[in-house]
This record gives sequence, structure tokens and C-alpha cells, in this order.
Amino acid sequence: MKWTGKSPICKSKGVREVNETITKTPVPSDVFFFNSLWKGFYEYLGKRQPATLMVDWFNTTSSKVNATFIEASNIQLKLSGEFRIR
Repeated sequence: MKWTGKSPICKSKGVREVNETITKTPVPSDVFFFNSLWKGFYEYLGKRQPATLMVDWFNTTSSKVNATFIEASNIQLKLSGEFRIR
């Protein structure tokens, strides 16, 4: 399955020193706020299908997230995982 759609936009509020080397921008703890919806498409058998990803729960300390993947025909898949920055 291939997901396409807009990801949430993260804006960093952190202050950096001039000589500080940072390879990754810190992600705000509210990037996965409760009941947030990400609309997009997934590809199945060569066709794009509309779908929504709804965040049900997010733990800022452990970065664990529970979400529901909702397809156009209202089939729902409950997902659970851990958010990681690559």
C-alpha cells in the first residue's frame, strides 16, 4: 500500500545558537493532536482510493500513537505504533 497526501506542517519554536549543528528540526509534541484528520489517498490494484487517517491517542513522552485508517467505503483499521523522526 502506498500513501499519498499532505503531512502536517511542523513549525519549530526553538532557538538555536549560531554555531550549533542540528541535523533535524525538533517536532512539536502536539503534531498528533487528538481527533486530527489527515486526508489523502492510498493505491490499491493500480487505482488511487481516498482515505483518512484519524489520530485517536498520542503520548508525548513515549511517542506512541493510536490511529484509525478510514477508507471511502467506511472500512476502518485500528493502527498502533511509535512516531519516529528519520
